[in-house]
Amino acid sequence: ARAPGPTHPGCSDEDLKSELPYMQMINGCLPSAIRAVSWCPVLPHFNARFACSSRSYRYFFVKGHYDVEAMRDGAHRLVGEHDFMHFCKVDTSKPNMTTKRKILSFEVEPVIKDSVDSPYSIWAFEIHATAFLWHQVRAMAAILFTLGRREHPPEVVSWMLDTKKCTVKPAYSIASDEPLLLSHCHFPPDLVNFLPSIATHSRNDSVLDSLCSQVLCRGALVVAMRQSLSGRDVVSAGEKDPRSAKRHEADKTAGAASETAEDIPLGQTLKFTDVPLLIRQSFIPGHKRPSLILLGGTGPKADAATRSAPTPPAAEAAAGNGLHLKRKRPDEGGAAPES
Repeated sequence: ARAPGPTHPGCSDEDLKSELPYMQMINGCLPSAIRAVSWCPVLPHFNARFACSSRSYRYFFVKGHYDVEAMRDGAHRLVGEHDFMHFCKVDTSKPNMTTKRKILSFEVEPVIKDSVDSPYSIWAFEIHATAFLWHQVRAMAAILFTLGRREHPPEVVSWMLDTKKCTVKPAYSIASDEPLLLSHCHFPPDLVNFLPSIATHSRNDSVLDSLCSQVLCRGALVVAMRQSLSGRDVVSAGEKDPRSAKRHEADKTAGAASETAEDIPLGQTLKFTDVPLLIRQSFIPGHKRPSLILLGGTGPKADAATRSAPTPPAAEAAAGNGLHLKRKRPDEGGAAPES
């Protein structure tokens, strides 16, 4: 038997010399958006799931009009050991599994520090925990997005964590899985020791650089199209205008609003950027985002006067006498489906 080498446990330096170029072989079969970075030998009894001491996730989103400080407030309330029963999807195949988990850190940070003021800046939830429940990250992201839209105060997070006060899971749709990234799995150094090669990193960096250029160019095309729309003059047309009669009928069928004299004076020409955002959204069928439906008692109370922007009806209810909303049917809502 060969003596273990100093680099990897249970593997001699002679064994490493006879290994194949795994990274080059694997990456040659993968699409450009998926890259294998490194490999290392492990002991025969090693289990990647149970040997993992902690995990880190990142959930990306565009800043837009989100209230980042409210989202940070809600994220920090999730740090620590809590019962996340209302922040996951229950696995019926494991009825005896505990829903208590410990989150070590939860930050809301910009991905690129130089563009934090732009509505197109990319931000991320950065979560580090010892373990996660099924769909826990997507559930937490969904709740934080309601805080960012000022639909609910940050106190709703503490209320949902208190299973004695919040006895029934609120009805809400979890966030999309597309921006979710398992960014790192942490292992004890005496069990796993990855040593990426310069050659593999160089090839991966070249592939990802090309992919990044393609995606940025596509994004720039969409931004240019929006800028073209924003610079145009638009004219309001009332319901009595014969040219827009069919459009108004179609809008009503789709659930969108129609221009009225109370919103914009009829026949007025103005820049599209001068049209208030709420009026623009009213023309979009199904523009109203599904709100959090709270069940089983009274929701958290907060001072609505301290909010920095007008609060939606749902948040006003939470700030006043608590949320007393009707039960949401399973087929209601317009968020992305679960995966």
